[in-house]
Amino acid sequence: MFEIRNNCIKITKGDTAQFDVNIGYINGVQYVMQPGDKLHMTVRKRIGSAVLLEVESTTNRITLPHEKTVNLVKGNCVFDIELKSAAGEVATIVGPKDNSTYNMYVIGEVTE
Repeated sequence: MFEIRNNCIKITKGDTAQFDVNIGYINGVQYVMQPGDKLHMTVRKRIGSAVLLEVESTTNRITLPHEKTVNLVKGNCVFDIELKSAAGEVATIVGPKDNSTYNMYVIGEVTE
Protein backbone atom coordinates (compact mmCIF):
# COMPACT_ATOMS: atom_id res chain seq x y z
CA MET A 1 0.00 0.00 0.00
CA PHE A 2 1.18 3.48 -0.84
CA GLU A 3 -0.78 6.69 -0.52
CA ILE A 4 0.01 10.41 -0.49
CA ARG A 5 -2.60 12.81 0.82
CA ASN A 6 -1.94 16.44 1.82
CA ASN A 7 1.85 15.89 1.63
CA CYS A 8 1.59 12.97 4.07
CA ILE A 9 2.76 9.49 3.07
CA LYS A 10 1.28 6.15 4.14
CA ILE A 11 3.30 3.09 3.09
CA THR A 12 3.45 -0.58 3.99
CA LYS A 13 6.87 -1.58 5.32
CA GLY A 14 8.84 -3.36 2.58
CA ASP A 15 6.79 -2.06 -0.35
CA THR A 16 8.27 -0.30 -3.37
CA ALA A 17 6.85 3.12 -4.19
CA GLN A 18 7.37 5.81 -6.81
CA PHE A 19 5.97 9.31 -6.92
CA ASP A 20 6.57 12.60 -8.70
CA VAL A 21 7.46 15.76 -6.81
CA ASN A 22 5.94 18.92 -8.25
CA ILE A 23 8.21 21.84 -7.49
CA GLY A 24 6.56 25.22 -7.80
CA TYR A 25 7.17 28.81 -6.87
CA ILE A 26 4.69 30.81 -4.77
CA ASN A 27 3.51 32.56 -7.96
CA GLY A 28 2.43 29.20 -9.42
CA VAL A 29 5.28 28.80 -11.93
CA GLN A 30 6.67 25.25 -12.00
CA TYR A 31 10.39 24.73 -11.44
CA VAL A 32 12.08 22.57 -14.08
CA MET A 33 14.92 20.38 -12.80
CA GLN A 34 18.27 21.38 -14.31
CA PRO A 35 21.30 19.20 -15.08
CA GLY A 36 23.12 18.65 -11.79
CA ASP A 37 20.02 19.21 -9.63
CA LYS A 38 19.06 16.48 -7.15
CA LEU A 39 16.08 15.71 -4.96
CA HIS A 40 17.10 14.23 -1.62
CA MET A 41 14.55 12.47 0.62
CA THR A 42 15.29 11.59 4.25
CA VAL A 43 13.06 9.60 6.64
CA ARG A 44 13.54 9.51 10.42
CA LYS A 45 11.46 8.21 13.32
CA ARG A 46 11.37 11.79 14.65
CA ILE A 47 13.29 14.98 13.92
CA GLY A 48 16.91 14.58 15.04
CA SER A 49 16.83 10.77 15.31
CA ALA A 50 18.82 8.31 13.19
CA VAL A 51 18.18 8.19 9.45
CA LEU A 52 15.93 5.26 8.48
CA LEU A 53 15.87 5.85 4.73
CA GLU A 54 17.67 8.15 2.29
CA VAL A 55 17.23 8.34 -1.47
CA GLU A 56 18.33 10.75 -4.18
CA SER A 57 17.00 11.42 -7.64
CA THR A 58 18.20 13.52 -10.57
CA THR A 59 14.61 13.83 -11.84
CA ASN A 60 11.44 14.86 -10.06
CA ARG A 61 10.49 11.17 -9.61
CA ILE A 62 11.39 9.64 -6.22
CA THR A 63 11.68 5.85 -5.93
CA LEU A 64 11.52 4.10 -2.56
CA PRO A 65 12.89 0.62 -3.24
CA HIS A 66 11.92 -2.45 -1.22
CA GLU A 67 15.52 -2.77 0.01
CA LYS A 68 15.16 0.56 1.82
CA THR A 69 11.52 0.50 2.96
CA VAL A 70 11.98 -2.91 4.59
CA ASN A 71 14.15 -1.15 7.23
CA LEU A 72 11.48 1.40 8.15
CA VAL A 73 10.04 1.36 11.66
CA LYS A 74 6.28 0.80 11.99
CA GLY A 75 4.28 3.79 13.14
CA ASN A 76 4.71 7.54 12.78
CA CYS A 77 7.79 8.97 11.06
CA VAL A 78 8.91 12.27 9.56
CA PHE A 79 10.32 12.91 6.10
CA ASP A 80 11.51 15.80 4.06
CA ILE A 81 12.49 16.30 0.46
CA GLU A 82 15.13 18.86 -0.43
CA LEU A 83 16.06 20.26 -3.80
CA LYS A 84 19.85 20.55 -4.04
CA SER A 85 20.54 22.70 -7.08
CA ALA A 86 23.58 22.44 -9.31
CA ALA A 87 24.38 25.99 -8.17
CA GLY A 88 24.66 24.81 -4.54
CA GLU A 89 21.33 26.12 -3.27
CA VAL A 90 19.20 23.94 -0.96
CA ALA A 91 15.43 24.30 -0.57
CA THR A 92 13.09 22.08 1.43
CA ILE A 93 10.22 21.17 -0.90
CA VAL A 94 8.19 19.01 1.52
CA GLY A 95 8.61 18.51 5.25
CA PRO A 96 6.78 18.37 8.57
CA LYS A 97 4.76 21.44 9.56
CA ASP A 98 6.58 21.80 12.91
CA ASN A 99 8.84 19.90 15.31
CA SER A 100 5.97 17.86 16.78
CA THR A 101 4.17 16.90 13.55
CA TYR A 102 4.55 13.53 11.81
CA ASN A 103 4.01 13.37 8.05
CA MET A 104 4.56 9.67 7.33
CA TYR A 105 2.96 6.50 8.63
CA VAL A 106 4.50 3.06 8.12
CA ILE A 107 2.12 0.09 8.21
CA GLY A 108 3.45 -3.31 9.28
CA GLU A 109 3.49 -6.18 6.80
CA VAL A 110 1.02 -8.98 7.44
CA THR A 111 3.45 -11.47 5.79
CA GLU A 112 6.33 -10.36 8.02
